[in-house]
Amino acid sequence: MNLLVVLRWKGNALSSLVFILFRHVIISQSLTADSSLPNPKNFLFSFPNFWLAKLRLNIMLKNQRKLKAFTLTELLVVLGIVGILTLLALPIFDNLGAKAYEAEAEMQLKHIKGLLESNKIRTFQYSGDLKEIGFTAPKLKKDGGTSVFEYSIVEASKTSFIVLAKAAEDFDGDGTYMEMTINCKSSA
Repeated sequence: MNLLVVLRWKGNALSSLVFILFRHVIISQSLTADSSLPNPKNFLFSFPNFWLAKLRLNIMLKNQRKLKAFTLTELLVVLGIVGILTLLALPIFDNLGAKAYEAEAEMQLKHIKGLLESNKIRTFQYSGDLKEIGFTAPKLKKDGGTSVFEYSIVEASKTSFIVLAKAAEDFDGDGTYMEMTINCKSSA
């Protein structure tokens, strides 16, 4: 009897459940063969008290705090969705480096064109030398720089010029070295 009281007052759900089970066993043993009523000495273990204890257990279980967390299934679904979105985004970012090198070459060619136009205003003709117009080519990757294009003036006269930007390496992986040109002809 003292063991049951200790378990009863412990307060956690497991001990209350054990108490309820022991109480049920004691009730069934306290019934005598002569009558279906419980023994008056064990009146506290009657069925109404059993249902009250069960109700108290349900209330205790409901009041317990539950950890807020994701289930393994939810995590796997999210991981699958992220993987699919990554696979869809890879082709978009695949040639991003090649596009950046092309943009750098276009920018440098426009800069050379501006320098050639400025030089023509001073000398009345296009120059055939990059150093004469004040252009300093960026360092190539093989020399420790960031550029992959070499720049040169292919043709220059009083009325026209052709500037070539030729890749020093195959940066886009297609097996060819990219070339970009600016052809300019003036009317005067």
